[in-house]
Amino acid sequence: MDLPSLAAVLQAALSPNPEERKAAEESLNQVQYTPQHSVRLLQIVVNGNLDIAVRQVASINFKNFVAKNWSPNEPGRASLSIRQKLYSARCGKVLCPLDECAFCFI
Repeated sequence: MDLPSLAAVLQAALSPNPEERKAAEESLNQVQYTPQHSVRLLQIVVNGNLDIAVRQVASINFKNFVAKNWSPNEPGRASLSIRQKLYSARCGKVLCPLDECAFCFI
C-alpha cells in the first residue's frame, strides 16, 4: 500500500462511523505483514504535512505491531535492544528530524 492510501486508511480508522472504522482496521490487519509496511508507518509518523491525529494513529499502529511481533527470546526476531531503541526514539533524535513528533504523544 502506498503512503497516500495508507494515510487515508489510518484516517478512516479514526472515523466515528463504526462500519468505516472496522473496514479500515481490517485493511490495516491485511497489510501489516507486507514488506516495508512498518517503514511506511514511520514515514507517516514523521511527515509534518499530515494531520497529527493520523500521525498518532500510525505511531500507535507501529508500536502495537512491534509489541505483538518482536520477541527478544525468539530466534529471527528483533532483539530487545532494537525494541528499546525504537521506543526511546524522540524528536530531534534517530527517527524524527521534526520539532514536533507523534512519538512524543505515545
